Amino acid sequence: MANTRKSINFQAKYCKLMSGEELVESSLHNHLVEHLNSEIVLGTITDIAVAVNWLRSTFLYIRALKNPKHYGMSPNLTQREIESKLQAMCMRELHALEKYELIRTSNFAYVVESTENGKLMARYYIAFDTMKVFMKIEGSETLPQLLELLTLCHEFQEVQLRRHERPVLNALNRHKTKESIRFPIPGKIATKTAKANVLIQAVLGSLPISDAGLQQESVKVMRLAERLLRGLTMYLGRKHHFNALSSALTLHKCSVVKMWENSALVSRQLPGIGPALSALLKSAGKNSFRDIVATDPRTLERVTTILFFV
Repeated sequence: MANTRKSINFQAKYCKLMSGEELVESSLHNHLVEHLNSEIVLGTITDIAVAVNWLRSTFLYIRALKNPKHYGMSPNLTQREIESKLQAMCMRELHALEKYELIRTSNFAYVVESTENGKLMARYYIAFDTMKVFMKIEGSETLPQLLELLTLCHEFQEVQLRRHERPVLNALNRHKTKESIRFPIPGKIATKTAKANVLIQAVLGSLPISDAGLQQESVKVMRLAERLLRGLTMYLGRKHHFNALSSALTLHKCSVVKMWENSALVSRQLPGIGPALSALLKSAGKNSFRDIVATDPRTLERVTTILFFV
């Protein structure tokens, strides 16, 4: 019943949008810091005055003049006062970028230019709050510690933990009889970060995810993890945090091939080899590419054809 009502609400919303009856508001103010950084990296914004003029060219500026209340301003403000508020918003985000060394200013803070970390943030579409998480890394983090830090990134905040998903996630985390994740999380799965952690480990461990919704969400989570880990390896390389860099490189490689570095199911990386054939090769002791290459083709054929006669 609730899903039907939700579907009707969405239908009404999009009908209004198509007919021009629904007002569209800007969401730029929620991600202004990332957009400013990108424009500075591109060279579009070179100083404070240009940044303010750029903001005046946005849909945010237009809608703030029309509906200031939606953007946290008093509806009684004059145009000049609204512009002043928007300018203050812009300056606040620029100062935040400078504080975390994503941009630098010169000539009495009028000229702005990007740093290497700022360019990295723009190149890999990394959120500002995620860059702050990266900066908390001390350099000695192990694989499970780095994985836990990864799930604290802002990009994973969109992950929602639903009540009906908890039994499946808890079973993946710890199970008495079935195989579970490599690095179990203490206690029950009660947060969205824990959910993201379990899904990543389930994919890397080639564990079956029984819930169709979780299976679909795991694809999105892995896509995010791969992109963030690529950016993280570049960041750690510049910082010379070599222990953490080693963990990040391992984790990034794992995210690309969708399995742990110590997995015996390496054959899944080969074209045409799925979970069933890979499991047969594993049971036959073919746990590495070297083992597979050294095996007589007729032996491989005999091992893999068992599946078709069962």
